[in-house]
Amino acid sequence: MTAADKKQINLNKEFNTKRNSLNLVRLFLALLVIVSHAFILGGYGKPPKVLGVDLGSWAVAGFFCISGYLIASSRMHTNLGNYLVKRIARIYPAFLVIQVLVVILFAPLAKLINDGSLKGYMSEEPTPLSYLLKNLTLSLWQDHYGIGKTLVDTPVVHTWNGPLYTLFYEFSCYLIVGLLLSWVVTRNKWAIGIIWAAGVIGQFTFSRFILWDPSSQPITGHNVFQIMVRLVPIFLGGTLVYLIQEKVKKLYWIVALICALVCIAYLVLVPEMNENKLGFIAPFATYFLLWFSNSCTFGKLGKLTSENDISYGVYIYGWVFQQIIMVFVINHYIPQPPIWLYIITTIELTVIFATLSWIFVEHPILQRVRHPRNTKKFDIVTPNSLAEGLAKVEPIVELDENLKNLLDKYTSDKKSGGEKNGKTAPSSSRK
Repeated sequence: MTAADKKQINLNKEFNTKRNSLNLVRLFLALLVIVSHAFILGGYGKPPKVLGVDLGSWAVAGFFCISGYLIASSRMHTNLGNYLVKRIARIYPAFLVIQVLVVILFAPLAKLINDGSLKGYMSEEPTPLSYLLKNLTLSLWQDHYGIGKTLVDTPVVHTWNGPLYTLFYEFSCYLIVGLLLSWVVTRNKWAIGIIWAAGVIGQFTFSRFILWDPSSQPITGHNVFQIMVRLVPIFLGGTLVYLIQEKVKKLYWIVALICALVCIAYLVLVPEMNENKLGFIAPFATYFLLWFSNSCTFGKLGKLTSENDISYGVYIYGWVFQQIIMVFVINHYIPQPPIWLYIITTIELTVIFATLSWIFVEHPILQRVRHPRNTKKFDIVTPNSLAEGLAKVEPIVELDENLKNLLDKYTSDKKSGGEKNGKTAPSSSRK
């Protein structure tokens, strides 16, 4: 670590929105999703679990914690209309592009590898058109995941992009938080805290009294209510931290340490731990992640990722490349590669496309939304500034008598001012 990096490590300081490693943390979580999915997509068995929760679920929980914090910040600093436009611009264009690419590039490629031709590609059910149309609204359901017979021999069949199911729930959280922070009654930490606590109680209640499979995946069918109960309290936990931190400002290392210890104790002590019980630790995990990303900026790497957020692209492209690789392996009768090679190859391909997505899709659209081209600040209108404008248009259009008087007065003032200073006043008619 360089001396400059050491200077950046300050254990107690305000959250620096310009210099932090939060995007790097999100990139790590996206890569963790790829690692988790590699086990099931490559036929290596079930993904590993840490304290009763698999790696992919941990990553999604981390995403929702961080998003809850950042989205609350966005809503508190902009009106509801602009907030919704920004949220749609962040999530939807890249989502639409990957869906189109699956239809016109990845699925046809799989068809060619499988059959040696594209015969029947457009007509086999579910058709490419139905796949695209049914998934336009972020609502990926069980019968909307596949295209024809493009994925028939892979360990996970008929599923082109499983992780996209979470986007429906993330956008639902955008709407929930956007509305909650629009009302005076709920636009404070106490109201959000009560709602978060109710969500946590709901998680425990349903985990205790309602039979559901905590390991069920969306590819086996959605239980919308179950997943909302699982993810909304996590998101609200991040929102709660923002509302508290907005007043406190500084992030303290001792508080971060306590939060980490609370998380560990909870995960160890709670019986039958699973992803449906993570709502309680969401605020504590969010605070720790904020402190960590604020205290450890990781030098040039942290700066690079803070300016170029490819984590979303990695998340939405990873599964697709994992499926393509398995189609190639199976149809060319290649022995199953070591899982580490499978993961590294996937990450390399995914990062390339995620970077292209950021450069050509996500970043340009976000810049356009944040900084509209035609939005200009207007100068204060004074008689002189108005007269200057009239002087420019007088040769082109015929002016009203009153406007001519104003222009004549402005011209005479200029002349008299020039004579007093011993200078010739400029002509009122400018080219």
